[in-house]
Amino acid sequence: MSARTTSSRLLLISCPGTRAQRDGCFPDDESLDEHALSALARVAWRPRPSQKVWVSPEIRAVEAAQALSLHAEVAAELRECDFGKWRGRSLEDVLQEDAAGLSAWLGDVTAAPHGGESFDNQMTRVAGWLGQGSEGIVITHGSVIRSAVTHALNAQPSSFLHIEVAPLTMTDLRFGNGRWTVRSVGVPLAAIPADRP
Repeated sequence: MSARTTSSRLLLISCPGTRAQRDGCFPDDESLDEHALSALARVAWRPRPSQKVWVSPEIRAVEAAQALSLHAEVAAELRECDFGKWRGRSLEDVLQEDAAGLSAWLGDVTAAPHGGESFDNQMTRVAGWLGQGSEGIVITHGSVIRSAVTHALNAQPSSFLHIEVAPLTMTDLRFGNGRWTVRSVGVPLAAIPADRP
């Protein structure tokens, strides 16, 4: 990617949820199930063929890009937050084992009681990627998109905790005049017409 010189548009698409996530578990690097693949099959929208596409390295993101017939370049900076020892575990189990840690994590973006990555560190990673110059499509995770929106708004890091991004939605960011703007957040991908770029 090149340095920031002109205006650009970045569309961020959140992966569909996995079975584990629907069961209330912290994300792990799992494949998409039939429910998720069926939801992707109902999406009519496709980007212009000339648009650059990046994808998170997680299996579910790569499979989502493939299901949408997108040829994507893997970008490690767009990976899911590392939930450390909580990966794949249910929220209920974590609550039983470490209620104080879970409470800290839910209210403080700098907390990482799971031994993985804090949301604050993730936001720094995502902001660095955005700062390199980005125009095109991104297939990634809700937490990455929340990080990007927080950065685009130049908001306090704690604002991350007040943003929700549902699975299989599109967020539209624009860059121009030296700053990011947020055009829309969390538009259901299935509701976007096939002919909309």
